[in-house]
Amino acid sequence: MTVDDSNGWPGKPAQRLRKIRRRLLPALVWLLAVGSVIALLQTRSRQITGVGIADPQWAMVTAPAPGKIQCLAVDTLDTVAADQVIGTMDTSVLDAELAVAKAEIARLAAQVEATKAQIGFDATAELLQGIDSQRRFSLNEEQARLGLLDRQVQHEADKVTLRSLEIARDRQRRMVEEGLLDAAAYDIARLECEALQKRIEENEKALAMDKKRMEEAGKRQQELATARTNPALDPLLDPVREEIRVQEARIQEIGSRREQLALRAPYAGQVATMLKRAGENALQGEQLLTIAIERTQRVLAYVPEKNIPQIAVGDRVTIRSRSAPLRVAQATITKVGDHVQLMPTRLWRSLQFEQYGMPLIVSDLSNDLFLPGEVVDMIVLPAK
Repeated sequence: MTVDDSNGWPGKPAQRLRKIRRRLLPALVWLLAVGSVIALLQTRSRQITGVGIADPQWAMVTAPAPGKIQCLAVDTLDTVAADQVIGTMDTSVLDAELAVAKAEIARLAAQVEATKAQIGFDATAELLQGIDSQRRFSLNEEQARLGLLDRQVQHEADKVTLRSLEIARDRQRRMVEEGLLDAAAYDIARLECEALQKRIEENEKALAMDKKRMEEAGKRQQELATARTNPALDPLLDPVREEIRVQEARIQEIGSRREQLALRAPYAGQVATMLKRAGENALQGEQLLTIAIERTQRVLAYVPEKNIPQIAVGDRVTIRSRSAPLRVAQATITKVGDHVQLMPTRLWRSLQFEQYGMPLIVSDLSNDLFLPGEVVDMIVLPAK
């Protein structure tokens, strides 16, 4: 039975127990805290960590042919879409070649007319009426081919003009958005592009119909040639046919070169550097500008030498942005280096001491939150 003292406190055994509890409780809390810290440090010491850089991926736009840069519709830090036309090389040589092709087609058309007159002069005898019919049909076919070529030349010239107008229109649109140009000027450029685009679409439909008629005429010509073979026709018609084939090949080559003169963004991203400006000359293959691809799906990471034996291809990792720790992604180690190298200085803990590590390539990021070139931290996840 416990006896209380005169002040109402419990007897000595209860006091001692209470004192012991008061002394042990802080000690136990402190020991638990120390144990937790030690466990956390041990866990961290067992974790394989590394640092890296979100691999900056660059795309180069180079000159497709030697010559002057006619226009560039972008500037530093402008955003571009994949396959967007951002400029064009000088098309003056191409324009001259189109003019020569047009003149050559006109010459061939005159030669066809002269051949027609010669056939009418030769076909005096009734015996030659069949030959005359076959010759005239052949010449009509070649004349139709010349008309088709003439339309193709004009079509290619319109496409060259449209490319320049579209670049100017896009540049004016951006100036209007930035408040540097009146909207009326942009509307004029836009309407010019729309009108020329409509004419090109109509020409494409007409070209398709002309090609269809040419195919039908070709079949008819084969039927006539099978029914009435006459080698006497060849000396008159073969030179014209061969020259028309040459012009067809030339126009196809001009169309191919026209496409090559367009400067296109190979990937979506942001213009990082401008190495050339409109009006400057460039050699074929010379770099004109660089584009930073907008997001990266790859990290170049480094791990300490002591962790080399514990790293393997296929290991899963967590990537965390150092500047924005809430940006986190899961990824996979896809390549492991077989050497140790000096890490980039921005990854060193201190600029006074060089830091080395084994390089890794981390790919298959679960998202594209990381900016090209930013520093990230990596933790290798334990195998399941």
